[in-house]
Amino acid sequence: MANAAPPLPDGGLSELLCDVRRIEAESGRFVASLMAGAWRSRFRGQGLEFEEVREYVAGDDPRAVDWNVTARFGRPFVKQFVDERERALLFVLDRTASMEGSAWAGRPRRAAARVVASLALAACSDHDRSGLLACGPRADHFVRPQAGRAAALRLVRDTLALPAQPGRAALAEALGAAATRLPAGSIVVLLSDFADDGWRTPALRCAARHDVIAVRLAAEELPPPAAGLVVLADPDHGGRRLVDCASTKVRAAAAAQVAQARERWHAQAREAGLDRLELPVADSARKELALRLFAFFQGRALRAVRR
Repeated sequence: MANAAPPLPDGGLSELLCDVRRIEAESGRFVASLMAGAWRSRFRGQGLEFEEVREYVAGDDPRAVDWNVTARFGRPFVKQFVDERERALLFVLDRTASMEGSAWAGRPRRAAARVVASLALAACSDHDRSGLLACGPRADHFVRPQAGRAAALRLVRDTLALPAQPGRAALAEALGAAATRLPAGSIVVLLSDFADDGWRTPALRCAARHDVIAVRLAAEELPPPAAGLVVLADPDHGGRRLVDCASTKVRAAAAAQVAQARERWHAQAREAGLDRLELPVADSARKELALRLFAFFQGRALRAVRR
């Protein structure tokens, strides 16, 4: 059974609706101009029955070009086939407290909502179904994949509205559920800061059945040096520490920890055989996020053509 939509936070209805509308508008333009072709080329099944000829869209498989029609009209056209089957897309969302980010470094959860909007709307344009499995310490919010724009926007709303939960993210439980709840060959997009370990083996098992993509959304650790002495709290595991943000030694140690966490994520995703993508989370980096997302799927499309 799918979960009901989460209740809206007190006094947060207007802000949430503004967030959803803004992210939908940004992602809608992104999908229309860049993403749809890359999504279609990489993920749609190669059908067995010819349907029509249409104009080439960036990201289409070059092998589908109809050279006779292309020569006649002087611009590229491709053969369109009826797909063998639809694909299900499931977002696995880490909603632990660390995904809320900070005022100085950006908010991973909002960046996750932009990813959800971009990919769910792209999938919607090809009549694929999108769903959501969100986890704090438990994987406790499941929205069964459905087709349609309203279903895609429901996922964006839930991504923003679900309350943050302290503790370790139950990514292993969520990946185990994704492996069994979806038809084979589905697409699983894992959205997390990957602050904790323990997800590599379940990801390996899930990837044996589905196409799994690990998307890392991690905010910077420290405020600017001018902040001086700051009390920092660990949102997931508790505990506080007084930190001198102006100290070069402190900042170097923090940078080393960030680099180690990033390398650990790369290594674990590589060992599990996952495609991986790291995205910025600051509101000021929305354009960069969109371009990286597009380049990532274009790269996957090109690799598929070479195979």
